[in-house]
Amino acid sequence: MNNGGAEAAVAPVGGPQPLEWKFSQVFGERTAGEEIHDVNIISAIEFNRTGDHLATRDRGGRVVLFERTDTQDVT
Repeated sequence: MNNGGAEAAVAPVGGPQPLEWKFSQVFGERTAGEEIHDVNIISAIEFNRTGDHLATRDRGGRVVLFERTDTQDVT
C-alpha cells in the first residue's frame, strides 16, 4: 500500500477511460471540540489497475476492502 497516496491507472489506447478516485474522510457526527483519535486517521489507500478493488488502512491497523459492483459508468 502507498502511504497516504494513490496512483491513477492508465487505460490502453481505445480502451475505457481511467477511473477518477475522489477521497473524503468523514468521522460522523461529533460534538464541538471533540477530538479525532489518531488511530482513526486513514494512513494508506491502494487500488488495483482495473479499479475494481480498493483497500484502505487506518493508523489503528484496520483494513477495509471495497469491491466495485456496478458495470456501467454513471455520469
